[in-house]
Amino acid sequence: MKPFASFWATLAGVRYRIRFVRSAEIPFDRFADCSSPESSKREIRVRQVLRGKSRMETVIHEALHAQTWDRTEADVARSARELAALLWRCGYREVEP
Repeated sequence: MKPFASFWATLAGVRYRIRFVRSAEIPFDRFADCSSPESSKREIRVRQVLRGKSRMETVIHEALHAQTWDRTEADVARSARELAALLWRCGYREVEP
């Protein structure tokens, strides 16, 4: 079964479209990106090839950017790693629809 391609989520009171996209749609030097909460087209794009813990950490990372736009990249990266590790230890895993 094909994994979901997109859905909507509210992050810090702002509605974002979350999309899982081909690698070519994202700059080669990143796994995902997040538009500003001030943007008219608020979107988080994640490479669809990511799986498992890497996908979890990447989604958390971009959600943190959406929620706390002014935090530094290092701070967001650390928080995403810690939260992904915690959830992974708790047994959370991706389930295909």
